[in-house]
This record gives sequence, structure tokens and C-alpha cells, in this order.
Amino acid sequence: EKATDAFGELNFMGAKNKYAKYIRLSDKTEPSHIYDHLVEEWGLNPPNLIISVTGGASNFSMQSRLTKEFRRSLIKLAESTRAWIVTGGTNTGVMKHVGKAVNEHSAVKSSSEKVVTLGIATWGIVKNRKNLIRPSNDPEWQAEYNINPETINPKTESLLDLNHSHFILVDDGSKNKFGKEIELRTKLEAFIASKHSGNEKVLLVALIVQGGPGSLNVSQTNVDSIASMYCTPVVVVAGSNNCKFTLQTNVSINLNFSSNFNLRYFNVSSEFGMAIKEEKLAQWTQTANECIAMKDMLNIYRLDSSVDAQNLDVAILQALLSASSSNPEEKLNLSVAWNRSDLARSSILTDDTYIRLNAPFITAMKEDKHEFVKLFLNHGVDLSTIFPPDEILSLRKRRRFCSICWKSTQAAINNQIILNPFIFPFINQKYSPFAHIQFKTKLNLLHIVLASLLSYDPLKELFQLCILLNRREMSFVLWESMKEKLSAAIAATKMLKSMAKKAEDKETVSESDDLQCHADDYEAHSIGILSECYNENEEKTGNLLLRRLPKWGNLTPLQIAVNAKDRAFVSHPAVQILLSQIWKGQLMENTHTLKIIFSALCFPLIFFLISFNGLSLYKREKFMYFYRAPVVTFWLHVLSYLVFLILFAYVILFNFHPFTPGDSLVSVISPAEFLLWAWVGVLMLDEIYEVTGKIRTWFAIHWNKLDMLPIILFFIGIGFQPDIQVSRTFLAVSFMVYCWRILNIFVVYKALGPKLIMVGKMIKDMLFFLFILIVFLVSYGVASQALLYPNETDVGKAIQGVLSKPYWQIYGELFLSEIHFDPDEFTCSNNATEIAAGQRRCPEINRLVPVLSALYMLLASVLLLNLLIAMFSYTFESLTQNTYNLYKFQRYELLEAYYFRSSIMTPFSIFSYIYQL
Repeated sequence: EKATDAFGELNFMGAKNKYAKYIRLSDKTEPSHIYDHLVEEWGLNPPNLIISVTGGASNFSMQSRLTKEFRRSLIKLAESTRAWIVTGGTNTGVMKHVGKAVNEHSAVKSSSEKVVTLGIATWGIVKNRKNLIRPSNDPEWQAEYNINPETINPKTESLLDLNHSHFILVDDGSKNKFGKEIELRTKLEAFIASKHSGNEKVLLVALIVQGGPGSLNVSQTNVDSIASMYCTPVVVVAGSNNCKFTLQTNVSINLNFSSNFNLRYFNVSSEFGMAIKEEKLAQWTQTANECIAMKDMLNIYRLDSSVDAQNLDVAILQALLSASSSNPEEKLNLSVAWNRSDLARSSILTDDTYIRLNAPFITAMKEDKHEFVKLFLNHGVDLSTIFPPDEILSLRKRRRFCSICWKSTQAAINNQIILNPFIFPFINQKYSPFAHIQFKTKLNLLHIVLASLLSYDPLKELFQLCILLNRREMSFVLWESMKEKLSAAIAATKMLKSMAKKAEDKETVSESDDLQCHADDYEAHSIGILSECYNENEEKTGNLLLRRLPKWGNLTPLQIAVNAKDRAFVSHPAVQILLSQIWKGQLMENTHTLKIIFSALCFPLIFFLISFNGLSLYKREKFMYFYRAPVVTFWLHVLSYLVFLILFAYVILFNFHPFTPGDSLVSVISPAEFLLWAWVGVLMLDEIYEVTGKIRTWFAIHWNKLDMLPIILFFIGIGFQPDIQVSRTFLAVSFMVYCWRILNIFVVYKALGPKLIMVGKMIKDMLFFLFILIVFLVSYGVASQALLYPNETDVGKAIQGVLSKPYWQIYGELFLSEIHFDPDEFTCSNNATEIAAGQRRCPEINRLVPVLSALYMLLASVLLLNLLIAMFSYTFESLTQNTYNLYKFQRYELLEAYYFRSSIMTPFSIFSYIYQL
């Protein structure tokens, strides 16, 4: 023996992108060396199962339906069990069928997911084998193998199958003799079966299809292995092509023929088309009888049966389970390793079998085998015993989060959607589980911990973990088993949208799209559940939306949906009807707004104008219910705000005077101005009260920022009151902002609320447009100023020429008399004294400036303004579909604000603050 001279990569000429690895070995090579080469040199992952396929070496055909089922079952079996398929490797008989099955499978799989198909053939029968011998001086050489030879003698040679992924070519020195590889192949399969894949032993099964005498030898060899430690079941596929030889053998086995079985009784010679010698017939008979004697390891499978043809893979796995162990728990572990929940459901987890599911459930969770998790949950697994809190915490050591989970989860829990501390250690070891909660005392901290322990739900914790890991199928299986499906779906939507946003910020588009798609699925689930409940019972649906859930931070499903910014959910009719009921309180739904306003201003009118929802109330109760309604609180504050704006306008228009340190405060400040000071002060106290304890939530609402801005401007203006002009300017701007703030009232009305949203979006478009405009404006402004007024000494006038004039030119103020410099129309002077006295400086005459002005007007007035109009049109059209959802969502925010707000109007709310102190 010497070192092999035929190895490397094989390129099948005449086929597109067909490659395989091959090596020529001696028939005396140790199986351990071959296995090491397969795993270490070729990089194959160790298998869980070896499927040794043998049978007819000559070409045969099956019915198209049977062919399809055979191929599908074989590939399904190999995929689910992470198996290696071992064949004779040639392009004939059953080996050709196996190759075509793998080819159909590999068309939709990546290279790392393709099934390993190992062909073990005799070197001496390989056609064109000389082309596989490697030149000694070419390390980059690749074998080119012609699969379309001019001639081939099927009795002495055969082609390698182009759909196999790896080949071992066994050389015993013979030529043109088939079957010389069988002994080494059997040893190699037995050696691999002695290995372990993970915690489970590698199993071996022999699959015989359309077999002749050679298949009988293989069956006898495999059945004899029972005496050793490698029990190899044999599955004989009957009905593949009306093969009488194998089929009659199968019938004899099924009929318990033993000593009286003799092939002389069957017309074997006619099947093979030639005369069979008595000695050969006696040898085959002896081999068949040896197989029949140990028929417990033989499994007959009729492929032409309409029922059996769909379950060939199940039959093979059942044969393996029967041969490998009689312990149900071991069988279950094997089915989990193979990821065959159908096998466990039909053959293992039966009603009369008790199996501890702790270890299999943990394995299924770790390996993301969601079908098994669903099966175990349906079988009544007790999660509290499998996943106590310490086990949930330990899972973080076994799993890593996706790249964006940490930051996105912080965003997801800002509103205490995830209150239980058990989930946080999964995210980051340095992150405190209670960092988002303000604790005043250690007792408060202890209370939170105890509440979390009491509301601990392992199913919820596992569900959240799967959401953070973006395990879509697994999370859905767990979600289906949860009692609070609605809240879980909304919370999942929140977390997944936060994760998608973080992924988008990192520019990982594919990951962001996948997360967003996952979030959309749970959003659809939540809306589906809500619709079903709403159609069933409207009143109970309202109670469901408002029920506080201890397992979800003591929040209601509606609060979770709002925190998740789930606009589609909040826009659902069930939610909107509930919001309308809360908005009106106990008032009748059809109560007119004017009746509410008049009754709020003159409370005796309550007893004459206002009707309540079917309640027989005392006058005191009517008074309380009326002023507790958010709609009443809203209109009281609106009326108060309008009075405030009138007072503010009166002061800055007619009654605002300068104040100097020597003046008496009483003599200068009018009662109206003093009332305005007090009113703004109370408004500031209102904002401080809103900010207390919920800073993050307060800043998240844009209207709150708009509330604080005019207060700051107002007190700055009061500070500059000695300079009346500056002070009046600040107060005027403050008044303008206060007027803008009243736009929030329009959110209540369906006709105006959506338009307000569109205005806000268009303002954002305009801000982006200004960045483009500034580029053209500054470029033209600097150029024209430098050409018309070179060496300008007045910085203010230079800035005005650079920014102010180009801006007003957009609106039609062209400054043509200055650009073309007509002395009759443009009054100016070049005298330094007159210029210092305030006279305008005469511009220089430059013929380029009119050209630059025309070009600037073309770009700014024509191109950019039309671009802005197009942007506004696009925003309007894109928001037309979603604007009502946005309006309904903002309506909730307005309702929430006035639901918790006191009905005492500003500035009288100062008394409530004094009372609280």
C-alpha cells in the first residue's frame, strides 16, 4: 500500500455547479482513519443517524406518485435527524433515486443545510477513473469528470452519481468487479454507529429498495450485527417495482415461513432473465433463511399502499426506536434529538404512558424545537417545577441575545411592561433589575420583589425570552398556551417594535424587517382577539381592556397598547367606544356640548339640562358625577384658557408699562398685569406637578414642551421689564406660543384632529426643506453681497444682505433697482459721513449679479418651492390612510390627561396645591 493519488474536489462536466469531494482508499484502511478524514478534513458535522441505502443496482422505475413519496420521506428523515445517507454512489438503480431526491432538496437550501450523501463505490468499476488521479505537482488541481461518455458497459463499469456530495472509492486491486466495497462500507457504518452525537448514540438503519441477492447479503450482515453492540434494523421497501424476488421473500417473512422456505418454489430464473445454478440458489436460500430467523430486526414496508406511502420516514424511525431501546424516556429523547414530534405524539406519548418531561422540555427550549414544546405543553407539563426562578436566571448563561436586544429591551420596559426582575439578567449582567423604578425606601424595594415573586409565571418569562431572541415559532407556541393572550400579544408588539427600531438605527435592514414582521404578526393576533371578544360581548370587552394585570406590571391591556404605541389596536371600535364612554363619564352619550358648558359654568343647570346613564341619583351624586367626567374637566380648562389668552392680549396691547428700580411696584403694575403674573405662576405649578415622578413620560409628549416654552419666555420678559421694548418682545412671543397651544383642543374633533396631525407632519417636511434652501440662499447671498458691496464695514448690514434679501426675493421682493443700480429709483450715497449718519451705501455695478439673481430665482422660486409643494402633497396622500388611526391614538392621550386632571380651573387650582401641602 502507498499514499493515495486520487483525492480532492470533483467537478462534474456537463452539469452546472455540481461539485463533490472524493478520495481513493485501500480496502484495508481503518474505519477510524476514514471517519477522521470525513469530519476533520472535509468538515462534516457528526451525524445523529446513518441511513444505509442499498438495493437494485440496475436501473428501475417506480410510479411517479411512489417516486415522489419515497424521495420526500427520505429527505424529510435525513433533514429532521441530521443524518448521513450512505449509498453505493453510482448513477444507477436506487442510488440514482437517492441522488435525485437530494438534488430536489438542495435546490432550495444553502450549502450548509444540504443533506450529506456519501457514496462508497469500488474504484475498479468507476468509468473514467483515470481522470480522478491527481498530478503530483499541482496543488490547485481539480478533477473534471465527464458524466456523458460515448460508451459504457453496465456489466463492468458505472458512472458516479452527480448528486452525491462525497465519495469514498475503495480499491482492492480488482477491475470491473462490483461489490468489493461492501466489507469496508459495513465496517465504516458500524464504526460511526459506535460514536455519540451529543448525549445520544449514533444509530444505524439499513434501507433496502428493489433488492436482489446482494440486498439479501446486506440484510443478513445487518441482522447478524444484533449479536454485537450495534443493533441495525433493516427496513425493506416492498412494492417499489413489482420485484418478485424481494417481495416473495417479504411475504415469507410475514407468513412466518422458516425451515420450509426455499427459493426453488419461486420462479427466480424468469425474474432475472437467466438460468440460476442450483449451488447459487441454495446459497441465496440459506441467506434468506438466516434473515427470516431473526425477523424481529426486519421491517416490511409497502410503498404502494396509499396509507404507508406517506409515512416511510415514520416507519424507519419506529424501527430504529424498537431496535435501540424499550425505555419510553430514551425513545422520547431520541425523537427530540431527531426533531420528530409526530413520532413522539403517535408512538411514545400515549395516554397510558407516564414520562418525566423535564429534561426533554429543557432540551426542546434550548434547541428551538417548537413543535416538541407545543406537544409537551398539550401533554400537561408542569413548568413551575421545570423553571423555578433560579432556573430562569441560569438560562442567561446558556443563551446570547441578538445584537440589538439590550438597548431595545430598555426601551420596551420604560413603562414597566416587564415588571418581574427575572427577565433582566438575560440582557446584561451589569444591568440592575430595578434601575427603571424610583425607590424611596428599602421597604418599597422589598415590596416590589415580593410582588414579582407572587406574580411569577414561568410561561410568561419563557415567552418574553423567546420574543427577545426573536424566536418566532417558539414564542407563538408559548403564547397559545398563555391565559392572558391579549396582553401578551400587545407586550410582544411593544418589545419587537423597539427591537426593530434599534436594528434600523444600526442599519441592519434585514434584521429590522424581520422584527417588524414579527411585531405585525402579534399586532394582528391582538386585534383578532379583541374583535372576537367585541363581537361576543361589548360590555365584557370593556372590562377586559380595563382589568389590571399583576403579571404585567399591574397595567391594563389598554395601557400596554398605548405604551406600545399600537395605533391599530387603539383605533379598534371596541377601544374607541370604551374611550367615548370614559370621556363622557356617567353622562348620557348624546348630551350636547353646549349643555355641558352652560352646566359647568352654572352648576344649578346640571339638574335641568343633564341626563345620566339610567341612574336614579341624588342631587349631590349628580353634582359629583358631572364634575368628575373628563369632558367637563376639559371644557372648564378650555374656557379658563380662553379667558387667560384674552387677559394676556389685553395686558400687552393696552396695559404694559416700563418698570424702574426706583418706582413703586403698586404704582407701575396694574391689577390686570398682576393677575396675569399670578396666572402664569399657577400654570408653572401645574407643569411642575405633571413632571413630578414621571419625567420621561412628560418629555415624550410634545405638547408638554410647548407648555413650558411660553412660561420661560414670559418670565424672561418680566425680568427685562426696565427695557420695555425687549420685555414686550418676549411677552409677545410668549403669547404667540400660548395661542398655538390651543390647537390641542382640535384633537377632540374628528373633522379637525386629523388635519392637525397633517400640519405637524408638514412642518417636519418644511424643516428638511429649509436645509436645502439655506445652501442656495447663503451661496447666492454671499456672492451678491461681495459683488455689490465689497469691503463692507457694517457687519449688521452685511448679514442682512447675505440672509434677509435673498429670503425675501423668494416671495417677490426682487430689489431690482439695487441690483441694476438705477440712481433715480435707488437713493444712496458714497459719502462716508452720510453713510455714518444712516444713508444707504451705493452698490457697485456688476453685470454678473443680475445673472446670479436670475439663476437663484429659477432654483429657489421655481424648483425648490415646487419641491416643497410636492413634499406636502406626498405627505397628505400618505397620511390619508393612517391619519384617523393617529387621531384616535392622540384622542386617548387627551382623555388620559383630563381623566386624572382636577376639574378645578386655573388659577383656582392654586387652592388645591395649598390643600395638599
